[in-house]
Amino acid sequence: MGTSQSSRKLTIANDEDDANVIKISDAVAQRLSESAAAAAQSQQPSAKSPVQMSAVAALPARGPLPMHQEAGEGYYPHFTITALEVKQQKEQELHEQQLYWKQRLQNLEKSHQNINRTFDEEYKKALSYFDDCRDINIQFTARPCDENKEKVLKCYQENLRETLKCSDLVQQFSNCVDQRRANLMKCN
Repeated sequence: MGTSQSSRKLTIANDEDDANVIKISDAVAQRLSESAAAAAQSQQPSAKSPVQMSAVAALPARGPLPMHQEAGEGYYPHFTITALEVKQQKEQELHEQQLYWKQRLQNLEKSHQNINRTFDEEYKKALSYFDDCRDINIQFTARPCDENKEKVLKCYQENLRETLKCSDLVQQFSNCVDQRRANLMKCN
């Protein structure tokens, strides 16, 4: 259904001497004259309202309509684009995408260079800061908190079974060690 066109053949036997004349009935002649009059009326401009005129003027112009259609061929009133135009459009879109991604990649490279430059500057600053501190004072090379260490050891020996009695001395020793560490980290 719909894939094939139905056609109707009409064979007319002409008994007249003149082969170019065909006789038709009065009803057929009446129908032909009515369809011709209707076609003539539709071609004459009718009085339209201004709104209708502006709406018609706003419609996009279409190509000329075909006078006849061949069997099986559909008519599409919009313009079609050729394969060359499609290819050109796709190439243009591809070119625009390449430009976009190239620009984006350049921006990312610039931002990464800025980040790397900042890291290098911070690293050099920290390195120069600690290079200045490499000169260690001789007083910091001796064992730290020796007297507190001796007190803790003596307390543990005296209180073998009650080690919690030495907790205050252990805390003092720990604070002393932490303080010496902090002094080593500071630059003089």
